[in-house]
Amino acid sequence: MAEHSILSASASHRWLNCTASIKACEGIPDNTSTDAQKGTEVHELCAYKLAKKLGREVTRPLYEYSADDERNAQGYSDFIGDLVTDGSAVMIEQKIDFSEYTAKGAFGTADCIIINDTNINIVDYKNGVGVKVSAFKNPQMMLYALGAYSTFREVYESIQTVTMTIYQPNVENISTYSVSIEELLEAAETLFKPKAEEALSGNGVFVKGDWCRFCKAKGTCKKYGEEFMEILKDFESQLGDTTTLTEDEILTILRHGNEIVSWIKDVQEYALNCAKVGKSWEGFELKPGRSTRKFTDEKEVAKTLTANGVEPYENIHKLKTLTAIEKELGKKKVEELLGALLIRVPGKETLVPRD
Repeated sequence: MAEHSILSASASHRWLNCTASIKACEGIPDNTSTDAQKGTEVHELCAYKLAKKLGREVTRPLYEYSADDERNAQGYSDFIGDLVTDGSAVMIEQKIDFSEYTAKGAFGTADCIIINDTNINIVDYKNGVGVKVSAFKNPQMMLYALGAYSTFREVYESIQTVTMTIYQPNVENISTYSVSIEELLEAAETLFKPKAEEALSGNGVFVKGDWCRFCKAKGTCKKYGEEFMEILKDFESQLGDTTTLTEDEILTILRHGNEIVSWIKDVQEYALNCAKVGKSWEGFELKPGRSTRKFTDEKEVAKTLTANGVEPYENIHKLKTLTAIEKELGKKKVEELLGALLIRVPGKETLVPRD
């Protein structure tokens, strides 16, 4: 199991702005999203391709990757290859400790660090397809920079600058920012260290903002829920004596409905995650989802179908679905040809009212 830092670099945007979130998240079960898992898998492919480019002996990850994944990881590898010069030290997926500039036990893992005599170059791969991430004074990157400087300053005594780059291919974003060591250390002293100490003190302050999106505590945070409760109260106060909703009342729902639904889902997700680890909610129970069948090895499926005169692909990149193959060949024939390549995957558990 991966080791986690309480004051992680990846969550720094949140704990720097909402110092109470660190303590609020303690004890709340993790819930890895599909997007997060996909990001982890592509990071492993990036690390593999970069190590291979550098001539290192590495084993390819066993995950199935799309053509886009392959292209993105290769682009990342080529981008870093152009940054490497003679005499550069290149570290891939390097664990770095930045506790000297924050608080005890704070560390992170940098995707790639390139060091020469005077400069540290840090590159971070982002698999996101939403908002472009900027490297400009990016707190995650600055913490990586502080950790790299803390770790390697005695070996490279003439380091003067740190260059930080966000490589985000899915939105065609490459963002770079450079900072002097003096500026970096000033940020550590005036921002990172005091905020880290406040976050761990138990006296942190709750502040709502875009950083709430990835906070485990948002399902229970009253500060996060205050705005939605106020919307509901305002809506209740404007309800008139009519038997149908007025135009203004409908507009209120249209303007705020998505926000409220999202908040309710956050609360439901928190309750579900707690139930999965044994928490009992009065009147509710965990219900297993419907299981589905899945191919264990799509390449073997394609090979088997081709050998039996069946076109395996829906298009050049996509294998036909099991349902489509069964419709074409019949369930009995599919079981005969592909039965050994099928597994049954449990469905997602849900928290539902008890009958």
